[in-house]
Amino acid sequence: MSSDDISKAANLLKGLENTEAYRTILEAFPDFIGIIDSEGRILTANRSFINASGLKENELLGVSAFSFVHPEDAEKALRIFKEALESKKVVRGEIRAIIGGNEYVLDVSGRFVDYFGSSFGIVVAKDVTEREKLEKKIREREAFHRNIIDSSISGFLILEKDKIVFANKTVEKITGYSIEEIIGKSVEIFFESQLIGKVRETVERILSGEELDLVTRFLRKDRTERFARVVAKLLGSQKNQILVSFEDITAKREAEKKLEERELLYRTLVESSHTGIFIIQNNKIIYANKILSEILGYSEEDVSKLSHPFDVVSPEYRDIAKRQYWVIESGLVIPEGLELKVQTKDGKEKWMKVLTAKRIKYKGKPAVIVNIADITSLKENEERLRRMNTLLRIAGEINGMLIQENSEFRILSNLKCILEKLPANVGVFLLGSDSIPFLETPEFSSLEFSGKEEIKDVVQELKDGKWYTYLPIFTERLQNLVVLEREENFTEDELRILSTISQNISMRFKALKVEKEKEMARRIVIENLKHFEELADKLRNPLAVIKGYFEIKSEVSEEEFVRKVTEHVEKMERILDELRGREMETYELKKILENKKI
Repeated sequence: MSSDDISKAANLLKGLENTEAYRTILEAFPDFIGIIDSEGRILTANRSFINASGLKENELLGVSAFSFVHPEDAEKALRIFKEALESKKVVRGEIRAIIGGNEYVLDVSGRFVDYFGSSFGIVVAKDVTEREKLEKKIREREAFHRNIIDSSISGFLILEKDKIVFANKTVEKITGYSIEEIIGKSVEIFFESQLIGKVRETVERILSGEELDLVTRFLRKDRTERFARVVAKLLGSQKNQILVSFEDITAKREAEKKLEERELLYRTLVESSHTGIFIIQNNKIIYANKILSEILGYSEEDVSKLSHPFDVVSPEYRDIAKRQYWVIESGLVIPEGLELKVQTKDGKEKWMKVLTAKRIKYKGKPAVIVNIADITSLKENEERLRRMNTLLRIAGEINGMLIQENSEFRILSNLKCILEKLPANVGVFLLGSDSIPFLETPEFSSLEFSGKEEIKDVVQELKDGKWYTYLPIFTERLQNLVVLEREENFTEDELRILSTISQNISMRFKALKVEKEKEMARRIVIENLKHFEELADKLRNPLAVIKGYFEIKSEVSEEEFVRKVTEHVEKMERILDELRGREMETYELKKILENKKI
């Protein structure tokens, strides 16, 4: 339809609008009403649509009705339009639209009619936006409550008399039936035949207004017998609908039945435990397992006779143990993992770790149950590891120092300072020579070193209640002896590390000696090269004189010529002898350096 056709059609409809009947009908409707041509262009619309669009009436003329359709519903709108155009029947559908900047949900119905040789579509759109929002909210709320019901651990049924009309998902888990299998069936489906009469009687009692809370047997779909706790009552004001909630308590009944067996099992486990377990009540140990007696060295009878549980705790840990116990006894929770020392019956100390300590009720009265583990070996291993790590750090520091230092004296001085971090008293002695001052502390003033010159590796000895460790450090002619004085001895692993330190220092001293010899050789070579240059210059002078006399030979007497030439030849021989001596000296130095592999 061309723009002229649109204008003619619009004028035709305008004339129709001027009739009182048409105008009354069009304006009386709150719904959107419009007339479109066969291509979907608007020919006219009622006041409701014009106002909603925000456009003037003449601005709507020729505008495509599809321009108001929400993009996501464009295909759907086109499908409805084609169906109405082709069938000439009323076609209806729900379409989202954007009119005047607002989003609507419209219930649209329309039909095409032939009028004066042209097809006109009459479209009526009812605004159902609020209804859709409300229905969506209702659906969401229903889904929310349904999810809650389906997530419940209890099964829910609604009965009309004895017929099942509703069941939640939990019913499927409890009974093994699907919801589809039980809807419309009698609740008697869950019971064996001898209980049917009782079931019917119960249903009648509920319908008469009673609320029941009972335990009963029921059968799953696979006919296994289970137990359920059932609560049933009338559903609100409904006189023939019953709300039933039930929970499978089979496991609970079995648990109660096996409680005595479990108590026996727990007692066995406690007695077989590798940790000490005891119960304190009224400041007395009223129960202790065998392992606690083994840890403390007390008999079970001795444990029960202790005047107070804290008697076995070492004095330095007794106050903290009491404070922690009072906190637990007050009902508060303390962090687990408290470590403390205890004294065994024979007076030895052991490390204990409190694994758990909780307030309980024992025979109806408050008590505290404690679970402890003997961690003495673990503590000793931790201490050994700490000492080993300290020694490894010191070894690393010494190696770094050896790389940086080029003086034996500074190496020994720094070595003393570093080893004192162990901690230990450290002295450094030079056996067999006093050419380098030794370093010592007053503690070593009376120490005897006779026989120590033969030490080839790290050794230690106990003397006057103290441990002395000797680290020999060798040079080519001297032996340096580092002495460590400590209250405790070194382990074999620690001695191996100290031996490595001793060897590394010895190797560094040898390397320093080689470096010194290398430096000395370098200086001699440089000095010889300088002398070679000087001697070469000295050779040039007599050679020049001899050459000059040959040039003036005819001018001097033969006797003077021979005397002068002989004199300077002898001088050259002396210089060449000196040069040969320097050469031999450099050659000998070369052989020494090759033997030293510098």
